[in-house]
Amino acid sequence: MSWAGTVWRLEGTFGAVYVKRAHHLADEHDRTVWLAGRLPVPEVLGLFNGFGDDWLLTRAMPGIPLSDRSLGWEPARVARRLGEILREVHAIDAAGCPFGERRPGYVLIHGDYCLPNVLVQDGGAFSGLIDVGGAGLGDPQDDLAAGVWTLQYNFGPGHAREFLDAVEVTGVVLTKLDGSAKGGIVLAIESELGIPVKLVGLGEAIGDLVSFDPDEFVDALFA
Repeated sequence: MSWAGTVWRLEGTFGAVYVKRAHHLADEHDRTVWLAGRLPVPEVLGLFNGFGDDWLLTRAMPGIPLSDRSLGWEPARVARRLGEILREVHAIDAAGCPFGERRPGYVLIHGDYCLPNVLVQDGGAFSGLIDVGGAGLGDPQDDLAAGVWTLQYNFGPGHAREFLDAVEVTGVVLTKLDGSAKGGIVLAIESELGIPVKLVGLGEAIGDLVSFDPDEFVDALFA
């Protein structure tokens, strides 16, 4: 049996710590250290290697995950708070961030933005982010997609609207839309979420982004 990917909580006189074991935890260690002082993240106590795995020690943070039913919140309230916190994360000044890729429109993203990784306390005050091994400069749509997914996984469909409204999403850019067969999602986004698709990418470069015309798109689907 492998213990890789296991997390233990240890409690003692000096408080609680978490011990995480996995094959490679240097990324999470480095990102957690860099984020300290910019966002509420666990205090790193050490990174060690033994028995063929990395072991990351962090101090426990106050709060409980947004996925914890002990909050007693309705799903719509959870969705709104998840969106409000993501808006705060994406607004962080990421100048000098050594992780990810610096491109137009990219911001500081969590990389695994889901309910269990967002902690709140005292009636919903944002108290921490955990599991930040994928954090860095990236496409904000990665976090948006993860947020929509985690709400559907935990509560079922129907809560994306509250989440996206809280993030203040005003439009969508779909990249690599290089054929109408791949573009059926466009109609679903506009009809189900009420969010306009503003640009579509016909290639991989910034210059390949063009304004989205729904009439032309529908005509192309049935051409």
